[in-house]
Amino acid sequence: MSGAIVAPTRMALTMYKTKRVGAKKGYELLKKKSDALKVRFRDIMKDIARTKGNMADQGSSAFFSLTQAQYAAGDFRQQVLQGSLTASVRTSFITLDEALKVTNRRVNALENVTIPRIEAILAYINRELDELEREDFTRLKKVQGSKRTAQAAAEAAEEALHKAAAAAGARSSKSEGGFVKDVTAQYDTAGDSDIVF
Repeated sequence: MSGAIVAPTRMALTMYKTKRVGAKKGYELLKKKSDALKVRFRDIMKDIARTKGNMADQGSSAFFSLTQAQYAAGDFRQQVLQGSLTASVRTSFITLDEALKVTNRRVNALENVTIPRIEAILAYINRELDELEREDFTRLKKVQGSKRTAQAAAEAAEEALHKAAAAAGARSSKSEGGFVKDVTAQYDTAGDSDIVF
């Protein structure tokens, strides 16, 4: 990948996908234009070849016509040279040739430089985004593992605390003679007829 470094983000991925679509559409349009110019170019070449083939016959008849015109009108070469003469087929041929060269250069640039560069950038962005997703997945797995370990340690500590509290409570509820104290004995039940202990 040559040129500027592209940040591998989702927005850059979307932007370069849009550029790829535009480049491919431009390539297709320029290719159609090039094909149309080639057809027109061939038509003009056929017309030029036909004209050159007829030049020998037309040259002899033109020379005869020029002689007749000079005999009738005198020397009029200066008026002809001062007038605007256009070789329209030849001018069209040259103009079309230049347009065809420019269009073919653009088609080749899109096909061989621009589109492959965009494809390379898209491949790079996709690779980097996949790598980032794998890193995030691994990081999440580690975080979940550490949370499970911390939760298991907290549960073990809580269970040990409950066991210790239960053991301490059992020791304090036994009397000196080894009998368990009656917890309900501390309440006066004489006034409560409906409570049975």
